[in-house]
Amino acid sequence: MSDTQQSGTASFIRENLEAFAVAVAMALVIRHFCVEAFRIPTASMEPTLYGDHYSLTGERRHGDRILVDKFVKIVRDPRRFEVWVFRYPLNYSKNYIKRVAGLPGEWLQTVDGDLWISSDQGKTWRIPYKPAGVRERHLAEYWPHPVSNPDAFKDVRCWILGKEWTLDATVVDSFEVDAGDEPTELEFARRIVRYGEVDDHGRSTEKPVGDVRLGFDVEVQRPGTLRVRIRDHRRDHVLTLGPEGSFMRAAGDHPELDLDWKLTPGTHSISFANVDDVLYAVLDGREFELSFAKTRDAPPAAAPRPASVTFPDHTSDNGVMVVARDLKARLSEMRLERDIYYNPEDKSPRSTDEEYWEIPEGHFFMMGDNTGRSKDSRSWEVLQVELKSGEIVRWEAGEEGNPISRDRPTGERAMVIQADVDGLVRQIYKDDVEKGGWNDAGTEQPFVPRSHLVGRAFVIFWPIFTPPVYKGPSRVRWIR
Repeated sequence: MSDTQQSGTASFIRENLEAFAVAVAMALVIRHFCVEAFRIPTASMEPTLYGDHYSLTGERRHGDRILVDKFVKIVRDPRRFEVWVFRYPLNYSKNYIKRVAGLPGEWLQTVDGDLWISSDQGKTWRIPYKPAGVRERHLAEYWPHPVSNPDAFKDVRCWILGKEWTLDATVVDSFEVDAGDEPTELEFARRIVRYGEVDDHGRSTEKPVGDVRLGFDVEVQRPGTLRVRIRDHRRDHVLTLGPEGSFMRAAGDHPELDLDWKLTPGTHSISFANVDDVLYAVLDGREFELSFAKTRDAPPAAAPRPASVTFPDHTSDNGVMVVARDLKARLSEMRLERDIYYNPEDKSPRSTDEEYWEIPEGHFFMMGDNTGRSKDSRSWEVLQVELKSGEIVRWEAGEEGNPISRDRPTGERAMVIQADVDGLVRQIYKDDVEKGGWNDAGTEQPFVPRSHLVGRAFVIFWPIFTPPVYKGPSRVRWIR
């Protein structure tokens, strides 16, 4: 081989090694400062994000793969209701993913399933407004197929049909009405409860939910009046649709909102929702919004109950009803959804009437969308011991297998901590402890410091429909 050939070969190898080194360096820089991929291992963020699980048939399904924007934390703080990845405050070696519920300097509590926040140290309280994407993500199907038990209402009578209403026996979510001068009612007869946990008879002892949405398609054959009523703690919110005009009215002394929409012959798409003290009507794709939220001195334990009740006595405090008058129509694709129900009683002994979290500056309060099964800020507690050397050892309270007490062959009593807050295995001898013990009560540590933020989750990039590798539906979408 000539000197020229050797020089050319060396130059080729050097250039390719340089290109490879630059590519690796750029990939590391992007991963560290810009974007990183994560896998969701648990169900704490369902239905927004799915974790590893086994289906009812025993088939293993892997969790969603997501991309996290790590650069955004450099330019701004998290915003409420965004989904963020952060280092777990009780074990820094673990990454958690939750939705931002409380911001620095706020006071926060959950009452009757809703978040309530105060920005003036508890002088006034309000329900925070959900962006449209988050609101849609938090509305879970309840009828005809509850999210936790899709067959719960199968062969169960769920609607009470008034005079002139008939059920299409061939379609579970289809009804027909031929109403005259007298109003006639179609009422959902089952309790609407948090999480959709109902038995095979459509019954549940769970707490009722008043934040719901009813949607359907209506084929109008003879124009008349159609009213949709949502009952929230025996307070009725009404959407009235007619051939001459339509309007929404919130319960109480709130003004009506006239809607630029008419119920004319033909087929229309209708939905009506009560979420976080805001009414939403979507009529043929046009959305109308009426807020009746109030700033209060303190969150109510429950909405007041007026003496006059328009629903029949056999209904619960919460429910939905459709009322027709002078109308001949067919309602199809009927669907009932309920909003997320934030409840501290599952994870915390706090009283919903008197206690709250005071979020320090530079810290955030995180909650999972699967609120009844999420290990989040509501339940984080830490234990600690102070050693005679002055060192303080801290670890997560209630973690299974942590700590383990052992008797050493020498007779000494030892405690083995599987993971302290740094994620390290620690072995502590009882004689070395100055203060504290593994039988002490845990101390709440519910807040995530700004320094623990990793980044904002913004997209699911897997699973995607690529048989035979993955046979389920595609999950690729933006995270709201």
